[in-house]
Amino acid sequence: DIARCLETTFATQITKQLFEYCQAEYCMCCPAECQAVIEIALCDATRLGKVELVELLLRHTTMKDAALSTAIKSGSRKLIDLLFQYGASVGGPARDLDTGAHYEYTLNYCSPSTPLAEAIRQQDRDLIQECENLGALSHINKKGHFEAVIVAAAEVGDCYYMQKLFERVPEK
Repeated sequence: DIARCLETTFATQITKQLFEYCQAEYCMCCPAECQAVIEIALCDATRLGKVELVELLLRHTTMKDAALSTAIKSGSRKLIDLLFQYGASVGGPARDLDTGAHYEYTLNYCSPSTPLAEAIRQQDRDLIQECENLGALSHINKKGHFEAVIVAAAEVGDCYYMQKLFERVPEK
């Protein structure tokens, strides 16, 4: 909630103080035990374009991939580059960007997303190519990846990309 409710500088200061307190108390288990919470805060900060807070949170988490999809969705090249710099992958789990839930095809179907899917939604050919160059298509058979990309291509009417996917993964 810090990322959503507070102004960027104040949110960054409070978060930094929390990490410093944990370190001063020699606890340092907070970042390890709270990765999911940090990931949610990272996605929120990314969605809101809070670059300082994103950079701080990236130093304390290994879970960066959902934030990459969020950055691409936001269209912030600065955040995209920052996430790549910190090791975010185009091959992370497909996620619902609204809830953060991992992709599951159930009666309560969520709309899956991946960095490639968001690049397609943005209709950014250069970013699509960048995701492909970083191996996005090598993950297309991972749970939810094909679905995320095909749904994104259908949403924007990208018949070329839909055909490309069906040629690459004919069993789907």
